[in-house]
Amino acid sequence: MSDYRRPSGEKGGFDAFRKVYRREGEKCFRCGSKIKRIKIAQRSAYFCPVCQKS
Repeated sequence: MSDYRRPSGEKGGFDAFRKVYRREGEKCFRCGSKIKRIKIAQRSAYFCPVCQKS
């Protein structure tokens, strides 16, 4: 996602819509808690521990 390019070569605009992806340590837009990151099978998962219950 971070290197998304349109066929014309322009940078894609998806980053403006991310709610938690690659936002570790930043505030959740909904509740203000810090976004957490965990590793699952060598991949990162981002979530708000308050808004997203286990």
